[in-house]
Amino acid sequence: MVFIMGLALISCEPNVEDPIIQVLPEISQQGSMEDYQSMSIDFGLSMFQDVVDMGEENVLISPYSLQSALLMTMNGAEGETLNEFRDALNTQNFYPDGLREYYSILAEKLNPIGENTNFNSKNKLYYYPTLFSPDEEYVEEIESFYTGSFAEEDFSKEETVDVINDWVSETTEGRIEKVLDQINSDEALFLINALVFTADWALGFEPNASFIKSFTKGDGSIVEIPTMSSDDSRPFVIYEDFAAVDLPVKDEDYAVTFILPSENNDATNFAKSFNVDLYEQICNEMQLSRVQLYLPKFELATSMDMKEILEGRGMSTTFENADLSGMGDFAGNEYLTRVLHDVFIKIDERGIEGAAVTTVGVGVESVPPTLEFNRPFVFVVRHVETKVPIFIGKVGNPA
Repeated sequence: MVFIMGLALISCEPNVEDPIIQVLPEISQQGSMEDYQSMSIDFGLSMFQDVVDMGEENVLISPYSLQSALLMTMNGAEGETLNEFRDALNTQNFYPDGLREYYSILAEKLNPIGENTNFNSKNKLYYYPTLFSPDEEYVEEIESFYTGSFAEEDFSKEETVDVINDWVSETTEGRIEKVLDQINSDEALFLINALVFTADWALGFEPNASFIKSFTKGDGSIVEIPTMSSDDSRPFVIYEDFAAVDLPVKDEDYAVTFILPSENNDATNFAKSFNVDLYEQICNEMQLSRVQLYLPKFELATSMDMKEILEGRGMSTTFENADLSGMGDFAGNEYLTRVLHDVFIKIDERGIEGAAVTTVGVGVESVPPTLEFNRPFVFVVRHVETKVPIFIGKVGNPA
């Protein structure tokens, strides 16, 4: 899977206001590694709920990559802008120094333990020296904690768009070929996170056991979908309102959890109640047993602008007038211009692969139970040990 997040800031009128001086708590007072992981889970689930509220049939985000790019930006935020980032990202007691330290530790934890899983997260910052000069301390922090690299480019040249898109395409192994159509004349900086994830199932599906089955969409209409089937022992749990089944990958450090709401429920209502407690309950209570599973093969591709969502989460002025002076010197007043999010994911008999791009400017033995995913459902691609979600999605129309 692949995910990219970028951020651009623009220069405008000079900022004559003095920055707000904040005394930040020591890292030891901000929380533990477990607190950071819980915060990351909460951010992912709440962001997923906000996107579901937009009413789209299919929803797909990569919380880890969104968080990566936004945290790099937050690392240079000051005053009220810092407060707005903390609200939007649900950072709880954490501030930039604690966030970057625990981000680095989590990044190490997320490295695959075996050769089957391909997980690669890269951070890149492109800047226009005419409008922005990075601060040495900010550069050191991004390079040390976020393993980010900086590239100086002339944003006034049309070919710079190709330079950025080519890096995106190369990093995502061709799954995402383009994130920018143009660079606006006032844009000074793009922060991009590219995340790649591919893996084969530990227990896959036989290709000759796949066939066409009906899938009932949320509006009651029916589409015919290629559907995989198996009768095997898998981790699953059945509740009154929904059922869930886990598909671990071969190295078993990652898994995809598929959640099927009951017929008197629906995926949108479930998503609105999908909080940290329910997520932890599902992860902890699944038991290995025989289950007849029917799961659609599907590819999802979604594209959205996250600006409105982030404004609703507390970033009310950051898109108009921000204090990002911790990043370096801008040629005028800086603010975020855009937050574009493009995601792709594919599920088939063999395993899982996907891509995402977010550009911010400035997932009884003889008669086993049956789980048939023939109506809208939710899924989470997660790291097993930390439970941190890498992708979260809602499938309303697998066609």
